[in-house]
Amino acid sequence: MGLIYSYPDWLILFYKIIFYMEEKKDIIFDFWACQRPLTKKWGSGQVYERIVRQFGKPDVSFGKTDNIPDKEPYIDKTNGYDWAKLPFKDNHFEFCYWDPPYPPAVKGLMKKEGQEIWRVCKKLAILHTFIYPRAWLKDAERVGMVAVTFGPLKQIRCLQIFKKNLKAIYEHKIHNQKKRNRGSH
Repeated sequence: MGLIYSYPDWLILFYKIIFYMEEKKDIIFDFWACQRPLTKKWGSGQVYERIVRQFGKPDVSFGKTDNIPDKEPYIDKTNGYDWAKLPFKDNHFEFCYWDPPYPPAVKGLMKKEGQEIWRVCKKLAILHTFIYPRAWLKDAERVGMVAVTFGPLKQIRCLQIFKKNLKAIYEHKIHNQKKRNRGSH
């Protein structure tokens, strides 16, 4: 009688990612082993430094996490902003960083907040323990995925980098404008 092998979910996911990488050569994949946090609040500070080095400097961070330098601008409830209702126009920022609270600190994945943050950004880096679905972010292209660990027996996070497909956005605007023009005659 032959052995029946049952592959764990993580191994199946690993192979799916490898095959996905083969299809999508333009996505940056990496692994960052950061030092264990040495502060009372979470974060070693190395994630933000590496984002700057590899993907560019964010214009703004949503939340003050991972020891982001004090001089860097941030948007959260402590300075009067609600992530679900931001007072900025569409695509106001070039590049943003968001490290949302993780369950169980919050219920769910903050989908509404993530979509509103995405609305005001052209490019967004999200650090989370879950992979955010691209379908939640209108006209998004995934351009990077980085596994981030802070040492043994620590939960791995995934830094996900999305950018807007500005050509698609422009085409939508032209199409809508043409529809409005036809309707006004």
